[in-house]
Amino acid sequence: MKFGLFAAMLLLAGCVAPRPYTPAPAGSRGANSELSNPNEGSKNANTFSQDAYECEREAALSSAGGKAEAFNRCMRTRGHGSRR
Repeated sequence: MKFGLFAAMLLLAGCVAPRPYTPAPAGSRGANSELSNPNEGSKNANTFSQDAYECEREAALSSAGGKAEAFNRCMRTRGHGSRR
């Protein structure tokens, strides 16, 4: 009896439609949206990866002896200097 009731509840729970997605208006912002932006870390990681890729290409095109130095100089100019 309990197993049948449990199975029926699972079946009914699986048939419930999800809540419709309602996007926020373009101009509205939450009260603390700047503090709780979940994509901020991802955005910084993406710009770092893109900058590293572009600096790597520039370093490959530079003279053969100073590739590491050219890469470091390029990353520093883009604001990704060493943080030691």
